[in-house]
Amino acid sequence: MDELGLLSTLGREFCAVLGDFIPDLCGQDAYEVFSSALEGEVSVYKLRSLSDADVEALRAACESSLECQSVTSDHIREIVRATVAHRSQGS
Repeated sequence: MDELGLLSTLGREFCAVLGDFIPDLCGQDAYEVFSSALEGEVSVYKLRSLSDADVEALRAACESSLECQSVTSDHIREIVRATVAHRSQGS
């Protein structure tokens, strides 16, 4: 699975889940949030094995980076679930 495809899918899902309440969101925001919170390791393997602490780190990174208090752990889990599901299907 190519990294570019994963990042594209992650960006798309990030915008789909958070775009309704965060204006001017783009796929690059997903990369910045995920790579900073996960210390650069953005892979399907990492996404599949996120701990509760990782999810909280991602939520906090969204809050800080995007200046939005509305992002929840459930939002992060939905972004990850949808990204992994799409990448597992090869789309």
